[in-house]
Amino acid sequence: MIQRLSLSEDLYPIEAFFNVLTDEKLLKALSSFSEGRGYNPEDKTCDFPADLAEDEGGPEGRFDYIEVWTYANNQEVRVPFLDFSKYILSAVDAQILLDSNNKAMWEEAAAKAVAALKNIERNHVNYEMRRLNKL
Repeated sequence: MIQRLSLSEDLYPIEAFFNVLTDEKLLKALSSFSEGRGYNPEDKTCDFPADLAEDEGGPEGRFDYIEVWTYANNQEVRVPFLDFSKYILSAVDAQILLDSNNKAMWEEAAAKAVAALKNIERNHVNYEMRRLNKL
């Protein structure tokens, strides 16, 4: 396991998620994030609003968080999009220290993932505005 993140105990699922990924799987996760989807390695789950809408029903815009959980410890955490963006950037910064020859690739992958999260947050805000205007 690669130690990319070290977070507080209540954020263990996020720490475990990023630390269990191989370099190749981290790149796949970032690619999936950039497409607005989560990624589920081994016994960890990272669900984006598109995934949650498929599982729970309803529009993607109603979800204002990323959900990460571990099966083994049965721990779940929900974090706002901006916070998850920060964890992505921290994990990628740690990855760059391990793989500085591919710095540009890691930075580009992280930038795309963070841009997708900004779009997802924008969609959520628009959904909430429409919902509130109907009240």
